[in-house]
Amino acid sequence: MFTGMSALSVVLRVIFSLLGLSAIAIGAMNFALGPTATAATFATILSTIAHTPRDVEGLSGPNIDSEMRFYSVLWIAYGSLALWVSQSLKVRIVWLRLMLVVFLFGGIGRALSFFSVGPPHPLFSILMWIELLLPTLLIALSYGIPRRADSETGN
Repeated sequence: MFTGMSALSVVLRVIFSLLGLSAIAIGAMNFALGPTATAATFATILSTIAHTPRDVEGLSGPNIDSEMRFYSVLWIAYGSLALWVSQSLKVRIVWLRLMLVVFLFGGIGRALSFFSVGPPHPLFSILMWIELLLPTLLIALSYGIPRRADSETGN
């Protein structure tokens, strides 16, 4: 499965695949269960691990539910695309970097909210740090993977 791949390629492929699977899982939960139940599930897990508050305020009501279920489909699409990209990193390295920049901008959006409106539930603060640090690290690591010549497409 990983024959002929460098250790860096394998690590990047595994991490990006996990990111894709996580995006699909979170998107599917939001779509099927709604944002209130999804956030409550992850807040409970975080509370068990780090003793943070379990209640996540502000994720109920028809407007938020509608908006989050709409965006959940985009998360599922992002996760699916991440899985596709991870199957051939050398050929799709530009796609990988582009997707990571999009992910990073999501974290920047959370940071703007954090500093302009105030800190959210600890769950969302943790997500903000993941969204700022993980793509930055993975983009840096991606420069250790040589890109195939433009004549080789593999798309």
